[in-house]
Amino acid sequence: MAATAVLISAASLVCAHAAEADQPLPINGVVVAVGMAAVVATGVGLMIYQTPKDMRGLSKMFKVKTLNGIESLQQVIVPNLLPAATVTLVAVPLSLALGIATGATPMTAIATAIMGGLVSGSFGDSAFNVVGPAGALVGILMRFTTTYGAEVLPWLSLMSACMITVTIFLRLHEYCMLMPKAVFEGFTVSVALTIGFGQTDFALGLQPGDPLKMEGLELSPGIGKLAASIKALGTIQASSTIFFLVGFTTMYVLFKIKPSIPWMVPFAFVACFIGALCDEDALGLIPLDLPNLRSKYGYLSFWAVQGLKPLTQIVAEAEGGSYGELLMGALSVTIVAVLETLISAQIAKNRSKMPYDDVKELQGLALSHFACGICGLMPPTGVFVRTSVNLSTGATHKTSQFIQGFFVLVFATVAMRFVSYIPQGGIAAILVMSCFRMVPWGYVQKLLNEQKWHFGLLCVVALVCWIVDSVSGLVVGTMIALLVTGKETARGHAEISITAAGNKRLADGSPEMISIDALAVDKVDFARKAKEDSESESEEDSSEESELEASLASAVPNYSHMAYAPEFDQFSRQESDQFGRQVSVTADLFAHQGKERLTPTVRGDRVFLYKFLGQLDFLAGDRHVDRVQGVLKSGPKAVVLAMQNVPWVDPDGLEALRDIIAMLDDNHVQVYLACPRQKVTEVLEKEAWYREKIDIDEFVYSTEKSALISAVGKPQSSLDTNANLVGA
Repeated sequence: MAATAVLISAASLVCAHAAEADQPLPINGVVVAVGMAAVVATGVGLMIYQTPKDMRGLSKMFKVKTLNGIESLQQVIVPNLLPAATVTLVAVPLSLALGIATGATPMTAIATAIMGGLVSGSFGDSAFNVVGPAGALVGILMRFTTTYGAEVLPWLSLMSACMITVTIFLRLHEYCMLMPKAVFEGFTVSVALTIGFGQTDFALGLQPGDPLKMEGLELSPGIGKLAASIKALGTIQASSTIFFLVGFTTMYVLFKIKPSIPWMVPFAFVACFIGALCDEDALGLIPLDLPNLRSKYGYLSFWAVQGLKPLTQIVAEAEGGSYGELLMGALSVTIVAVLETLISAQIAKNRSKMPYDDVKELQGLALSHFACGICGLMPPTGVFVRTSVNLSTGATHKTSQFIQGFFVLVFATVAMRFVSYIPQGGIAAILVMSCFRMVPWGYVQKLLNEQKWHFGLLCVVALVCWIVDSVSGLVVGTMIALLVTGKETARGHAEISITAAGNKRLADGSPEMISIDALAVDKVDFARKAKEDSESESEEDSSEESELEASLASAVPNYSHMAYAPEFDQFSRQESDQFGRQVSVTADLFAHQGKERLTPTVRGDRVFLYKFLGQLDFLAGDRHVDRVQGVLKSGPKAVVLAMQNVPWVDPDGLEALRDIIAMLDDNHVQVYLACPRQKVTEVLEKEAWYREKIDIDEFVYSTEKSALISAVGKPQSSLDTNANLVGA
């Protein structure tokens, strides 16, 4: 592996000397050499440090884990040649087009594909993930190339390399994934919109002016560029438009017929040949004015390293430029790059069943960003399209990514002049088709039909990311999703059960319990409270009775193990037993699924099992307190608080638990705490009120069953037996 690292450094320096005179900036060979030496030293050092000590021998270091098991490095190379070659054919036209969409040169993106493949293929961890220029970063990078010029891209890459390193140390990448799929797919749709509409000029052969700016509005540069394109519709060129429409339609039909083939690859080669036929400086056999890349960029010449323009000069020359804005841009690049890389690697893991280490994968990404920055390139990220091709064509190890980087290097050295002839309409067709296939149409349709709220969230994120900027869209979408999730969590999910009449026991000695719908209890309680606020006490009494009778009438035909009317603690004033005691009129609402009715225990002899579901925190604490107050109205003799499903508690949750226990104690209801987790127990033991409660009463039980048995007491048969023994 050290040899491959040396190859990266050597290739960079060779490419530096091989660059032609028209490259943008002169190269500082010392900076490149020192920077790449740092990348190599860091990558090799991390590999050795993270390798178990018993695997650090030279013979063992060259044994690698592949999809087929443990193999030597020499055995891995041949099986991964075909996948690497296939990914190269996909990567070249896409990288070329993405470089143009970003606002950089085509060769910048090609060189990024080279460097990303070589570095991540050496120091990453996923066996299939391919790192290079990606559509996900186009919207962000376009914003900064419009303001600062393409020279700012390497600096964004260097800054994001530092931020990714901080992310790894603080394990912040674990939080980057805390967003629903609708938010991320909304971001994906915004990328498709940004790239797709960004090809309007190439697709229609337009000659627009500078992007339009709207005073007082901070919009994405893509919107200004689109507005300028619309304004320039009078310059539309028929040849480019027809080539774009024919190319897009052809690829669309071919993908419908055989979706497994990456049709952009053969289309790119055919388009280059047609462009050469129409270019009078090439073959010139077709007298047609068809704009190509040569007419915009000149002949594309190979280079893989370019110098860095001083950042101070970049900021000084930019209109309204600032270092703070660049830092925010680097943060945006970091967030998207981490997300894209981990999601791409995770999808490959799910398909191949081959695990990877997310920290090591991000280490490879950070080193790739640093290498691309020091070589004057653009920030790379994991690209699922290439990763999918890599996996589907038989890759077994990350060596395929390294070989792919080398193949792109060879292709760029040989064929860049030929690529110069690809028509601009062809580039637009490739990118628009990529955008069309990027949109998760099946998922969008499913949300539209089944989850309209999440469909709306996806649309909001897509529009904000496209019109404003990517990070704002992701933040807005994630905040909305978290607020909705918080609202749902605040309902205080729990399971409530009550002992059956006669304290019946199951075969294992535990009491028979009847389940109650906790959320239905809340609805009835809320309705009652609203009525109490609006009506007098006398009106409320008569209203409650009629409401109860209505609920009984509607619920009787729908017996189940859940209580349809949770007003089991309410009593009719007109019914009583032979001793004058009030009897619940809702007892017959409890039934097994087989229609066998269940009756809860009478007031004063009831034991409730209150099982918390989820964390006990500031969101749900008050709802649990309110619900236990409702339980108290039913006259229980004991309440078991089951905490096996509580992963953690916060200070507000501790206060809520303390209030529940104190409230039950004040009403002379016995409290039992069942099976709290170790983490929760450690937090509880730090509370003075908990320690005092433990000293007074041993109320904590290791299992729910033992707590229930203690709460209910001995079976009546056992008590009768004991009484007979005493009488005897």
